[in-house]
Amino acid sequence: MTDIYRKTGDEIKKILVCVFFIIFYSGISYGQGYRSLPEGGNASSQAGAFRAQCDDPSAVTHNPAGLVQLEGNQILFGTTFITVPTEYEMGTISEDKECTPGLLPYFYYSTDFGKEKVRFGIGLSAPYANITEWDEGLIKDYSYYSEIQTLNLNPVVAYKFSPEFSAGVGLNVYYGQLLTKNILSLSDPLPASIIKGKIDVDGTGFAPNVGFLYKKDRYSIGLTYRGGFDIDYEGDFKVSSPYYSSLLNSGAKTKIEFPQIVGLGIAFFPKDNLKIETDLEWVDYSCLQDIPIEIGGNRISQPKDWDNCLNISLGVEYKKSKKLTFRGGIILYPIRWDGKIS
Repeated sequence: MTDIYRKTGDEIKKILVCVFFIIFYSGISYGQGYRSLPEGGNASSQAGAFRAQCDDPSAVTHNPAGLVQLEGNQILFGTTFITVPTEYEMGTISEDKECTPGLLPYFYYSTDFGKEKVRFGIGLSAPYANITEWDEGLIKDYSYYSEIQTLNLNPVVAYKFSPEFSAGVGLNVYYGQLLTKNILSLSDPLPASIIKGKIDVDGTGFAPNVGFLYKKDRYSIGLTYRGGFDIDYEGDFKVSSPYYSSLLNSGAKTKIEFPQIVGLGIAFFPKDNLKIETDLEWVDYSCLQDIPIEIGGNRISQPKDWDNCLNISLGVEYKKSKKLTFRGGIILYPIRWDGKIS
């Protein structure tokens, strides 16, 4: 009887690994991968066309070379509020979620420490994040809550080589967390039961970021590179049922490869109070070939079919006065997902 119980437990764990793949896949294959909106009001309001302007403390993220345009001590902080409509279909079950609200906070600080050509900066932001939540009564054997969060601490230094040319370099320190909650239906040979399961894992990663800025009176050019990185997540898988807790509770592991990003921005200043900028951004999404998952010693690899993408954005800034500025932008954001789970 003990052997049967142990064998059944192993089979259930394997099923749970598969369920986790479905949960995880639905959680991060959303929008353009798992990336957040551009950090900072200036960048987000211009659809990310900010690399060649980068004239506020959020340059730490968008192009650290731009920090040389600032003076003294400057602080920028805020949050971006997002609402994302979601549609779910599985067999005969369907539901529309009109609003999945979320907050993406950011904080930046810049100073020169009394140096003439050198500036220092530090930023804290959430570049990769997504939360999806459904009615618990709607979904069985799938996730009703899925969350990926990644915090980025980014110290940088910038140097002004000449009146026209500057460069900046920094180190990105990432802390990532994955959390999923789902309802599982278990049946014979174990007693039938509906229980809640939760996977909670976290990890860290590191990558460089580099930026260059060439600026003249009526135009500027920004070039940036953000290195790719891996996060090895480790944590726990737990169920709420006391009957199954000793059988199913175990450790959980996974790994995600995040893309390197290369960007080029060209800004024109027809007038002193008008800027028009276009940015090209290449994102190496093909780095994510598979996601290995391990729960309780059972390991499965989930193949991926993500393509690299080229994003094109156009942003405009018009300063009506010292207290009033208008900004707007548009972006071509290729999104590809065939919806299949292999």
